Amino acid sequence: MKKVLFVASLPTKKMCFDGERNKSRDVLNAIKNMGFSKIDVINYSKNKYLQTIKLILKTFFKKYDYIFVSKCIVGGSFAIHIIHKFKKTNGKVYYYLVGNGYCGFEEKKIYFEDLAKCKHLIVESPIVRQSMCKKGINDNNISIFPCIKPVYNLEVLAKRYPSSEPLKLLYFSRINKHKGLDDLLDVVIKINEESKRTKFVLDVSGGVSNERDTILFNEKVIDICNEHDYLNYLGLSLRINGIESYKQLQNYDLHVFPSKFVQECAPGSILDMFVAGVPTLSSTFPSYNFLLNESNSFFFKQNDKEDLYRMLNYIFDNQQELESKRYESHKEYFKYYEPTFIQKLKEIGIDPNK
Repeated sequence: MKKVLFVASLPTKKMCFDGERNKSRDVLNAIKNMGFSKIDVINYSKNKYLQTIKLILKTFFKKYDYIFVSKCIVGGSFAIHIIHKFKKTNGKVYYYLVGNGYCGFEEKKIYFEDLAKCKHLIVESPIVRQSMCKKGINDNNISIFPCIKPVYNLEVLAKRYPSSEPLKLLYFSRINKHKGLDDLLDVVIKINEESKRTKFVLDVSGGVSNERDTILFNEKVIDICNEHDYLNYLGLSLRINGIESYKQLQNYDLHVFPSKFVQECAPGSILDMFVAGVPTLSSTFPSYNFLLNESNSFFFKQNDKEDLYRMLNYIFDNQQELESKRYESHKEYFKYYEPTFIQKLKEIGIDPNK
């Protein structure tokens, strides 16, 4: 049987809302479920210097049939550079490039020459594929697969609209300004105050990184939520942990993804809503239209608070559209669930039986 070396940053108790870590965990689980006899893991969520030493030693002294890296382009290309520098066997190197390629990282050191030596790259969108081709990567060696989700036997929770109750909204991303949460809070408050009734209830769920600005922003979010009974700060109390988590998500009417983030590409939270069958109101981040469409989602112009305000009012006044979008959203899940990804891995040459 074949042996695999897997290199990634994996989720921790604190960083369980980090998109790269969650995607890498799901990639690792898919590879495990393929039946490889041995999988060694280099986990860069631990001490990065120690992990780099381990990577050098393993690539130099051990023989692997496949080496699979799942990281963003800066850390990923560095790991692949190390692998190609010290690898003494013919193990094939594969790379799952998490995120929007090198957009926003132009000042960072990226080892494009080493990426070109990989057997195959998997990227999250056609935009990333095109950008990598411009850097010398062979288009035939690049596939697109935005995200992987485990297999769940889950049916859509039927809801009927219009509802006599306020619509339940969910923010389900990291808590920071780049994700547009401040705009969403402002707009929900404005709509409810203008209408003199509660049209929307918003639950805020997400993790917080260690940067001082982000910690201060999170404290501000908590204060705002405490001032309004229709804003609920959940923090990490709502997180994905098996099928019961998705049943919780099904209680929401709408997921709002207001991201302003320049590296946004294939948000895991949107894929989570596909699993649960909850429609999304999304900002028009660069690759939104490769992942979402008008049959399953609503859109507003990225970084445009007035357009967010307009669309939330539209959704409240046209609630019947939510019903059909729940089912259409769930249909998208099967494009990204684990069996589809495993089939893709076999197509590009990763197979424990060959």
